Amino acid sequence: MKTVHLTDNTVITHENILNLGKAIALKAVKGSLRYAYGNLDYLHKDIIFDLYHRNTTDIYSDGFDIVQETICFLCNFIGHKLGEMCGDMTIRLACFKAMYAYIRKQIKVNNNEIDNEVLLYVPTPESFDKEPTDYSKARQIIRTVTTTQLEKQILFYFYSGVEVKNIAEFLGISTDIVYKRRRKFRQKYLQYLNLC
Repeated sequence: MKTVHLTDNTVITHENILNLGKAIALKAVKGSLRYAYGNLDYLHKDIIFDLYHRNTTDIYSDGFDIVQETICFLCNFIGHKLGEMCGDMTIRLACFKAMYAYIRKQIKVNNNEIDNEVLLYVPTPESFDKEPTDYSKARQIIRTVTTTQLEKQILFYFYSGVEVKNIAEFLGISTDIVYKRRRKFRQKYLQYLNLC
């Protein structure tokens, strides 16, 4: 990969769009590593391997999708400089913002796929003899105690083992709201138990 300087005076052309896409995608992944709520190490390793060690005939990894998304974004601005305004920010910043949103979306998709796989119950032959566990009482308590869809989603993620900061990222809310809703649920649950 050629070294590309992402200065405000860099003009986006057909000749340099691939290198610009690679540079911006790599910086976006590195920036996301600092603030990511999900595990991005695999994505960072994949994109490094794709950019520096991959033969042209090999199949690219998921990390290279970020490079392709970056190139697609930059195609809208061929002939413009990275420092030109695009709405209320420069083209370069708008591109980074779009890539951070794409990476967050990928984290959500990957985490949802993992959650669904973990939560999927696959019966074993030994379990056919036993009666299935009855969760109707637990479901009834949750229905009684939770009042909003947000609380149900928070509980689902929390009891699936997802960390609070990840729950906040998935649902697009702050961690304070997750803590408050969880605390509120706990209080309602204790009140429910005292009434029974």
